[in-house]
Amino acid sequence: MQHRHLRKILDTESDAERFESTGEDIDLLVDTLREVQKLRTTRRFLQEKFRLDLPLSAAAFERLLAIPEIDSVEIPNKMGEVDRFSRKAERGPKAAVSTAELNVVLQALNRDLSRIGERRATELAGLLPAAAMTADRLQTAVTAASTLRALHAPGTGYLFSAWKAKGVERQFRRLFPNAEKIHPLRNFLDPVERELGFYNACLEISQKWSPLGLDLFFILCNDGLSPVTENIRQLGSSLWNVVYNGQRLPACMALAGIRFADVRTLFDPPERAGEKDEP
Repeated sequence: MQHRHLRKILDTESDAERFESTGEDIDLLVDTLREVQKLRTTRRFLQEKFRLDLPLSAAAFERLLAIPEIDSVEIPNKMGEVDRFSRKAERGPKAAVSTAELNVVLQALNRDLSRIGERRATELAGLLPAAAMTADRLQTAVTAASTLRALHAPGTGYLFSAWKAKGVERQFRRLFPNAEKIHPLRNFLDPVERELGFYNACLEISQKWSPLGLDLFFILCNDGLSPVTENIRQLGSSLWNVVYNGQRLPACMALAGIRFADVRTLFDPPERAGEKDEP
């Protein structure tokens, strides 16, 4: 049964025979190649649906090394202490990205997406439609809210600044015409400011992960935070399975052109994986 599945995955009889001739576990090989297919399918989904790509090239990974949790490596030593070193200091300028390095990226990205998801559940009241929020509009919205807050005087409220407050509210309404339930804005300042704080956190995470093309405003606009987070976890799970199983299939991995020292070989055909990085 598994031999038939192997032929189906590889498309050709001759390729299947080459893998079978290694004498390695065909059942394990089929499971591993299916995980490779999951990796490629999940990557394409994130690219096409959410414009998010993995750091497969040395140049892309190099930009991510500005993130401390990506650059810093901690290894316990025999003395019970922790040795720390910088990946950037150890890597060559054009060194291939390894599966271990991609795994570190996926873990850190998953943590950030999970935290922003938890924050959304507690702070995002849906007062401002996510579809209308962008990085460009955020600063204007923050300025409008803080200006309105400053116009409120203790004891008298907006009694002597009503015309200015109405001008700010009109500007805010033009930014978010569909957010009628928060008008007049002065009555909803507290929840609006909390929500703007959430969007500011989204902007910081987007900037942090910009080498991957991450745009949380685009993702929120397309109701994609949960799907993106789930698919990043799926990538991490499949990557771990391929590496774990592949260690028991060295000959088959070599025949498939898969090298764990170069993660591109898991995602691209051998002829593409062997191409040099762009300068």
